[in-house]
Amino acid sequence: MEGIKAMPAKKTSRISILVVMGLVLVACVWITIYYLRPAVRLAYVDSAISTLRMVNSAEKHFAQTHPERGYACAFADFAANELPSGIATSGQRNGYAFELTCPGGNGDPPRRSFQITARPLEKDMPAYCSDQSGIVRSDESGSTARCLLSGTGF
Repeated sequence: MEGIKAMPAKKTSRISILVVMGLVLVACVWITIYYLRPAVRLAYVDSAISTLRMVNSAEKHFAQTHPERGYACAFADFAANELPSGIATSGQRNGYAFELTCPGGNGDPPRRSFQITARPLEKDMPAYCSDQSGIVRSDESGSTARCLLSGTGF
């Protein structure tokens, strides 16, 4: 055992402290992610609801300023400043994918109805929908089809 040298006590204690600090840091990150996830999900839900309300307002404004066309059936029909950022280009915002349609196809103008849905991009999140009535409805299972048929209004 002549060739084996023991590490000095100071180096061993520094390494031990660094290992313990690393473990504490990992534990803190895990706890933060675990407990903040519901808050982030709640923010996504609030964002989806407010986006539906903004699109409803934009649709009412569009129908008033374009009576010969009625409601818009696509995000591209709106001016860039009428919709929240990201909706017109990607159809997605804060964990939800949004879709704007007119029931019965685009039909002959003026179109008298529209539907907007917010489909969650994560599991276990509710779907939201609205139409020309302005009532925002939800479906806890995350189905936009069920939301449109029998969603709970609020």
